[in-house]
Amino acid sequence: MNLLIVDDNLQNRQRLETVLKEEGYQVKTARHGKEALEFLRDEHVDGILSAIFMPVMDGFQLCMAVKLSEPLKEIPFIFVTDTCDEEDESFALSLGADLILWTTESAEVLLEIENILKNPKPAPKVLEEEDYLRKYNKRLKKKVDTTLQQMGRIQRKLLQSEKKYQNLFEGANDATFIMNTEGGHIEANKKASELLGYTLEEFKELSFREIVVPPSIPDSEEKLEKLLRGEYIPIYEKKFRTKEGRVTPVEVSVSGVKDESGNIAYVQSIVRDITERKKAEQALQESERQYKDLFENAPIGIYRTTPDGRILMANPALVRMLGYESFEELAQQNLEVDGHEAGYPRSMFKEWLEREGQITGLESAWTRKDGTTLFFRENARAIRDDSGNILYYEGTIEDITERKKAEEELRESEERYRNIVELAPDGIVTTDLKGVITSCNTASVNLTGFSKDKIVGKHFTKLPTTRARDIPYYVKMFTSFIKGKISTPLELAWRHKDGATHLGEVHAALMKKGSKPIGVQLILRDVTERKQAEEELRESEEKYRNIVELAPDGIITTDLKGIITSCNTAFTHLTGFSRDEIVGKHFTKLPTAHPKEMPSYIKVFSSLVRGEISKPFELKWRRKDGTTRLGEFRMSRMKKGGKTVGLQIIAQDITERKQAEEELRESEEKYRNIVELAPVGIATVDLKGVITSCNTTFLDMGGFSKDEIVGKRFTRLPTMRARDIPQFTKILNSLVRGKVPKPFEVAWRHKDGSTRSGELYISLMKKGGKVTGIQAVARDTTESKKTEEMLRQSEEKYRTLVENLNVSVYRATPGKEGQFIDVNQAFVNMLGCKNKEEILKLQVKNIYCNPKDRLKFTKKILTQGFLKNEELHLKKKDGTPIIASDTSTAVYDTNGTLLYFDGVLEDITERKRTEEELRTYRLHLEELVEERTSEVRVANEQLQQEIYERKLAEESLAAEKEQLAVTLRSIGDGVITTDIHGTVS
Repeated sequence: MNLLIVDDNLQNRQRLETVLKEEGYQVKTARHGKEALEFLRDEHVDGILSAIFMPVMDGFQLCMAVKLSEPLKEIPFIFVTDTCDEEDESFALSLGADLILWTTESAEVLLEIENILKNPKPAPKVLEEEDYLRKYNKRLKKKVDTTLQQMGRIQRKLLQSEKKYQNLFEGANDATFIMNTEGGHIEANKKASELLGYTLEEFKELSFREIVVPPSIPDSEEKLEKLLRGEYIPIYEKKFRTKEGRVTPVEVSVSGVKDESGNIAYVQSIVRDITERKKAEQALQESERQYKDLFENAPIGIYRTTPDGRILMANPALVRMLGYESFEELAQQNLEVDGHEAGYPRSMFKEWLEREGQITGLESAWTRKDGTTLFFRENARAIRDDSGNILYYEGTIEDITERKKAEEELRESEERYRNIVELAPDGIVTTDLKGVITSCNTASVNLTGFSKDKIVGKHFTKLPTTRARDIPYYVKMFTSFIKGKISTPLELAWRHKDGATHLGEVHAALMKKGSKPIGVQLILRDVTERKQAEEELRESEEKYRNIVELAPDGIITTDLKGIITSCNTAFTHLTGFSRDEIVGKHFTKLPTAHPKEMPSYIKVFSSLVRGEISKPFELKWRRKDGTTRLGEFRMSRMKKGGKTVGLQIIAQDITERKQAEEELRESEEKYRNIVELAPVGIATVDLKGVITSCNTTFLDMGGFSKDEIVGKRFTRLPTMRARDIPQFTKILNSLVRGKVPKPFEVAWRHKDGSTRSGELYISLMKKGGKVTGIQAVARDTTESKKTEEMLRQSEEKYRTLVENLNVSVYRATPGKEGQFIDVNQAFVNMLGCKNKEEILKLQVKNIYCNPKDRLKFTKKILTQGFLKNEELHLKKKDGTPIIASDTSTAVYDTNGTLLYFDGVLEDITERKRTEEELRTYRLHLEELVEERTSEVRVANEQLQQEIYERKLAEESLAAEKEQLAVTLRSIGDGVITTDIHGTVS
């Protein structure tokens, strides 16, 4: 079926047309009654749906005309309205209307329309013209009154809307222009005048072509054409010229304002001054250019790498350092696989960065393309995303390979010098030019008995070793050193820590840096024992005569020709001859000489004269009574001023001893085997202190041969240190008196020059109840002592390190309660306790805010074996809650038994608080940005809506006025219309 819709409102026509077409109707439209009648003259329709109030010819007039027309009066006529009252409805039905519809959107209404169209009513009787005009005039007058009221309300709303629009328009932060479709300006706000310097009146005389710089005019015209065609124009940048001729960069957003027909009637342009932004961008570009120049030309390496080892960026300096041809070649390497030396793992670098966030001055070793090693000084930081995840590392590296080599050479040189100084037997001391001790070696400590802490850092006049009466002499001597008037060696005396006075010999030298003196170096040698020895020698010479005379062994001296020059009493007893029968005779002419032994006498004598050292030897001689005796002879050279002047022979009658030795030979053979195989050193000493035997282990401990040990008095042993002789002499004297000391520690000098240490066990050897000698058993404890010392130093270093750490370290027993075994001072401070003992009394669970968390912690570490950066909620002694980051491990013994937990705690309370404040502040900023963005968007939408409503109101008002004018003309009465100010329109 064909239907005709008559309505001046486009939206109403389109809505009703859509509904009816969905029901299968063919629909045509007309804008008013006159246009509908013209259509009906040529087209057939099955029904008419018409509005009541329309311009040119309204619905009442159209209905009257249709019902009066013979060809049209049978067509069903339906009024569609939302402004009709009961009187209007009654009047419409009286004109022959079939139905009055208030809506067309319900199914019931559509059924009514279908029913009317299928079952049209018979044409009613049409009103008489006079009756029609009377009723129509009454309805029209009422409509005019209603319309005038509506126009008043619309006018008031329009004024309010204009004021609101004007406030938004003028108060906008950006310049706003309203242009016609030709580009001419209609409106411009205050911000536009401030931006370009023109008044509103001046803007109305200009188009955009006068304010856009000439090169940009074609592009602006093209954008205007696209906008008018309905295309979207993104925000773009332009350059405007101000009234004064200054060029200003701006950001432009344009949009079209459409009329009722959907065509663009106006163009709105929102312009933002981006001068400052452009300056910032230019500055950024300049900064980027400078950074690029710095990056490309920097003498140090600059890089950016990912945590998985990929190289994202490297400057030419770094590429050259590592020996690659190009960055692309270098980028093929992965730092997780290669690139770092074994002693400088990348994992350490990553752990440090992840923990600290940045690294300063890290020394690392990288591998060049050719396999050589480079040492770098590295600065780096970790770049993270908003979630805290590491995106990449960026940093710089400086090649310090040559410096490292120089440092290593210097270190080795210093190490050699330090070893020489430390191992020197003489004391070595350095001072500055003021006389303050700057260093001293171990020998200096041993010479004085005071530790380095008591010596270094003190003026030489304040040393505990300095005797008050010696200070003037020391000051005078030191002043001479400084002036370069050094005459060494010098002798001086000092006070030992044990109270004894020592004598020393000093050699001094100026220390210089370049040519400038910076201090004095002193080498001190203790000559106390030498001085004592000299004194003892003098006294010994006196005693020697008595000793020789009283000696149990025979002693004779000869000149280099072999003439006997002296003999003691014991020698006369050994031979039975008087001194006169011996002295003055050649040794070959002595009455004691045994003819068969003469060749041996001559051979030994000749070797000694030639300078060869003779070992003790045995000879037989004939006594005056005719008996033969066996003796042991020791011969030595007598010197004067370094020159040999004669020989000294000591003869001991060993006839009885030889007999006893023979008896003991078999027993000693067994004993010797046991001793030789013993793992400890064994030596025997006679009561005179002479070594009589030693086993192989004893020789190995000293590095000397048996000939160098056996037969020598202990004071002459090559292993004996001079300073130890008094101690051993005292022990020997005690042993001779029968007092056996407890095992004690000893030190000796090895043949290779090193000092060895050990434990010495001493016992007496007896024969027939009489002490005949001493047996010494020595165990070398040098290595064990070194191990113990290294262990002690290691433990001390570890304990010092732990105690001085600024992070908390603890050791605690496992279990849900736990007991602290040990903590460092930082841990005590973190919990606000007074001392470590106060912590050790606590159960571990008691420092948790929630003690149950201790059980969770225990289960987790036992499951994983190790925890890293575990956040724990703890409390201080006063109850203050803290947040700590815990890195700990479970420690087991070799049997797999859990011993304890070792861990490190870091108080991160402040860091967590700072992170929360930063997060809150960031959220607040985001809210402010979102709020500001929303305000601007809403204001813009309101502005667009107000413009649209104003145009719509203006168009509606014009249409109402036109309709009213038509109505008034149609009724023929004189009507005058005025605006709200009373002006006739």
